[in-house]
Amino acid sequence: MGIDLQARPYQPAASIIDFGAGPWAPIERSGRSARTLARIQAGGKRFGERFLAPYYGSRQG
Repeated sequence: MGIDLQARPYQPAASIIDFGAGPWAPIERSGRSARTLARIQAGGKRFGERFLAPYYGSRQG
C-alpha cells in the first residue's frame, strides 16, 4: 500500500509560527544536558540564530 502525494512548495516555519507570541524557554538553564546544549549550538552554527529543534524525544528535526 502506498500514498501518491504531489510535492508541495517549501514553506518556512516562520510563515506559520508567530515567534513574537509569548515567552520562549531559555536554552541554557539548569538541568539541561551538555549534549543537548552542544546539539543546539551546532544547529545555530548550521542554520543561524533562529531554528527549530525537537523538545522531547530522540528524533532529529
